[in-house]
Amino acid sequence: MAPTPAYSVYYPKAPDTLNARLAGIPIPAGGGMYIEDYLEELGEITVTILGIDHVLYGELFPEHVAAYEEQFKS
Repeated sequence: MAPTPAYSVYYPKAPDTLNARLAGIPIPAGGGMYIEDYLEELGEITVTILGIDHVLYGELFPEHVAAYEEQFKS
């Protein structure tokens, strides 16, 4: 399946052309980042960010960390 024309407009030419922010907080991507999907028709974009520091991840996604830790409780 080929991407839509809108997708190709926003697809980065190089990994360092993206700067991610979530709730105004810059997210350094130690392992890189890329646009996984962009749907202009729905106004949605899916960005994958690799290598987020565990402290920052815990601040940004406390519910994910809590759910992960919960599965190991006896």
